[in-house]
Amino acid sequence: MTDLARAIAESLKVRSNAEVLLRSLLEAKEQSETLLQSTGGKDHLRTLTGKSSLDNAIASTKRMIETINRHIEQFETMGEQSGSGPVSHPSPTR
Repeated sequence: MTDLARAIAESLKVRSNAEVLLRSLLEAKEQSETLLQSTGGKDHLRTLTGKSSLDNAIASTKRMIETINRHIEQFETMGEQSGSGPVSHPSPTR
């Protein structure tokens, strides 16, 4: 396996882990909002800033996935330019 192929494979693993994290964060946000609503509680960070800590984590994770996707595209372009040909991999989950 070439260095480029290893970089792509590792990026795919990292992206997969980030997608799992994103799903978990979205689920946690839903549970948190349900709990706050049922107990009449308030998210003080959201009150102060307009966004909860989970909102911030979700946005950060989405940006990370977008960055990983761009890196994978760049790696693939490098492979095509070097004559290695395209590398097949699963498409990103969005």
